[in-house]
Amino acid sequence: ALAQQLRDSTKTDVVVVPADLSQPGSAERLYQQITDMGLVVTHLVNNAGVGLYGRFDQTDLAAEQAMIQLNITSLVTLTKLFGRNMAERGEGRIMHVASLLSFLPFPNYSVYSATKAFVLAFSETTAAEWSDTGVVVTTLCPGPVDTPFTTAEMLSTNAYKTNKPMAASEVARAGVKLLMTGKGKKVVGFNNWFISNLPRFTPDKLMMSIKKKLAAQQPD
Repeated sequence: ALAQQLRDSTKTDVVVVPADLSQPGSAERLYQQITDMGLVVTHLVNNAGVGLYGRFDQTDLAAEQAMIQLNITSLVTLTKLFGRNMAERGEGRIMHVASLLSFLPFPNYSVYSATKAFVLAFSETTAAEWSDTGVVVTTLCPGPVDTPFTTAEMLSTNAYKTNKPMAASEVARAGVKLLMTGKGKKVVGFNNWFISNLPRFTPDKLMMSIKKKLAAQQPD
């Protein structure tokens, strides 16, 4: 439905290729499908991702393994395959969607935080490696966003009460600007930017104590 809306409103050809990138081998198959269709990818946005809230010994292992596959393995695979083509052509832009938690490993988001820290590190290193090839790699780092990603459990934490989710449209506008013309990483919103810099001047033990309180559920 969205593809048709875009076709009608922009008079642009839109192709939809469904894929479950949490499944092993799905990213390679997606790349092959797009290649077989004769499409040339000049801009790649790695936005697919999931999160999971809960104490690590009480969360579902299979869900966390699928999260790692989606948030890390598929992202790396698509970047490798499409990025290599871009480097060969001498141009292209790739944007990874990381998170405020890339800077702030959060209790009760242990695996998710780790995947997003990986995304930020991977983005910065590949950006440096490709700096003389014409391929630009950027990283969008939003905080809480008002989308179905946010569960009722997340909304009831102190963190979501003190740092209200931003409108998806605001984050999307920042993302489009970064993808098309930006460089480096972009933390969306001043409040999120300030929070992302707290670990630079706050002792580790105190910082983790603050994060543990923020990650806790508010009492009913």
